[in-house]
Amino acid sequence: ESMLENNFNSEYISLYKLTSKVDVRAVKRNSKVSNFAFKVRYKVNSYFLKKVDKNYYYFDKGVYVINHYRELLSLFDSKPDVIIFYWISMFINPKVIRELSDNTNIQLYWYFTDMAPMTGGCHFSWGCKEYKHECGKCPALYSNNKSDLSNRTMKQKIKYLAGSDISLISPNSYLSKQIDISSVFKNHVKHQIPFGVNKEFFSIQDKTKVRDICNIPNSSKVIFFGATDTNEKRKGAQYLVEALNLLYSKNSEDSIIVCVAGKANSAVNQIKFDVRVFGYVDYSTLRDLYCCADVVVSPSIEDSGPLMICEVMMTATPVVAFDIGLAQDLIDDRTGYKAKNRDFIDLSYGISKVLSKSREDYKNMSKECRSKAMSVCNQGDAIKMLISL
Repeated sequence: ESMLENNFNSEYISLYKLTSKVDVRAVKRNSKVSNFAFKVRYKVNSYFLKKVDKNYYYFDKGVYVINHYRELLSLFDSKPDVIIFYWISMFINPKVIRELSDNTNIQLYWYFTDMAPMTGGCHFSWGCKEYKHECGKCPALYSNNKSDLSNRTMKQKIKYLAGSDISLISPNSYLSKQIDISSVFKNHVKHQIPFGVNKEFFSIQDKTKVRDICNIPNSSKVIFFGATDTNEKRKGAQYLVEALNLLYSKNSEDSIIVCVAGKANSAVNQIKFDVRVFGYVDYSTLRDLYCCADVVVSPSIEDSGPLMICEVMMTATPVVAFDIGLAQDLIDDRTGYKAKNRDFIDLSYGISKVLSKSREDYKNMSKECRSKAMSVCNQGDAIKMLISL
């Protein structure tokens, strides 16, 4: 939408379409036969994998929907001048990118949203550094085989992508550092363009009014946490629970409310403070909950974002997070607290530090949050940076 608003003829090609917008289109398989063949190949490859650790988000089974560059180009109304790839696991064969590089003059970019482009299949490596080499013996596959699927996938990526003329776009320094040591992309041109957040939508709200809307008393301190599914290990809900209960042991007399959005797991029930679970909410309600909070906690322990940090700080609300992902670019002592990864004691300390600030110090911290978000992840600036390429 932002590209269209800037007078660019922009089309969005997706494996599935979940919107009625005409400029977004889904891939249609050429025939029932090709559709059937894709499913068969996928199931056969999945059968031989037997086990996959879901925490690694290993979706790539070596089977793709688009396997030739002409297939991809046929999806556009006219030949594009620029193609930006995003999340293309199981969608576009890496060979297609090389074919586009070798056979067209189209400018190619890949906007990384996680680690998948640079690994043998996982979207999050959980500390595994084999993507610096050729993968193999993949922990996501419970494999001791050096020539497993991750190794074969990585060799294909090195073959087709390492020498291709494609530029990379990273949303933050955390992902940029990972790209710099990857065997596939370490020698590629790289640009850093942050996740863009709409400054008008994620604006500063009157805390008293939004608390009335959300039925939260103004006399309480409010801690907010949100995740699509708190059962996801990488979202760190268990560390948050331990941090909050440690805080409770030291501040049990204080009026503190913990607000949770998304699918709450059983761990949330262990929190000793008053907990309000809002479930899945729309974006307007989510923004209001950010504004209700005195502090938002992002306890993710394996993440290339989360985007939530940008959104929260744009509303002038401080954030406490572990020292990974976007937190490395946005959070310091002026905007919240950056805790040692997976250290719930340090996380608890950070929450307490923000909540105990004087009225004047907290007001200054809120101003700094908005200012930092405006300078780092303003959507308008991100689009200008993208267009400048």
